[in-house]
Amino acid sequence: MAEDDLLRRRGRFELASELLADCPGVVMKAFAGVVVTRCEHNYDRQAFDYTAVSPYFDLVEDGEPAPHYDATYDEVAGTVTWKKAEVAGA
Repeated sequence: MAEDDLLRRRGRFELASELLADCPGVVMKAFAGVVVTRCEHNYDRQAFDYTAVSPYFDLVEDGEPAPHYDATYDEVAGTVTWKKAEVAGA
């Protein structure tokens, strides 16, 4: 994959603050292959909001907002998969 393509594979996701404290190994697996470009803690939701680039995300055209992704952890396989979140009303 060309570096230019990777930089256009942008996404947003959220991780609960307690997940970092309770399951740091799972968080490390989620971040494998993900380069965070922005992080903000949302106190009201007790969650970290991330913007990142990753080969797991779809290509995004310049000027378009990064879509939201959900990460799912498979305890048996020990893997994390990323899926673009459903957009309400779409």
